[in-house]
Amino acid sequence: MVEGAILGLMTFGSMLLTFWKLPGRLQRWILRHKLLTDAGAGVLVFLVLGAISKSIVAIVGAITASLLVGVTLEVAGGKNAKQLVRTGQPTSS
Repeated sequence: MVEGAILGLMTFGSMLLTFWKLPGRLQRWILRHKLLTDAGAGVLVFLVLGAISKSIVAIVGAITASLLVGVTLEVAGGKNAKQLVRTGQPTSS
C-alpha cells in the first residue's frame, strides 16, 4: 500500500509539473472545468498505471493521484485562482 501511495504522489507531481508548462489559456480552461479535469485525470491515470502494472499498487497509486488532483483543484478555487481564470492575470500581492 505504501508503494501505491508513493506511486500516486510521483504521478501527481508529474501532472503538476506538466500543468505548469501548459499555455495560460489551457491552464485557465482546466481551472474553469474542474469536474471534467478531475474525471479525465482520474481515468487517464487509472489507464496508464493499470497498463504498466495490473496490481493493487497501481490501483492505490491511481486513487492517490486522483484524490490529490481533486484536492488541488478545490484549493485552486481560491481568490487568486478565480482572478486568474477571470482575467488571465494573477492578483497583485
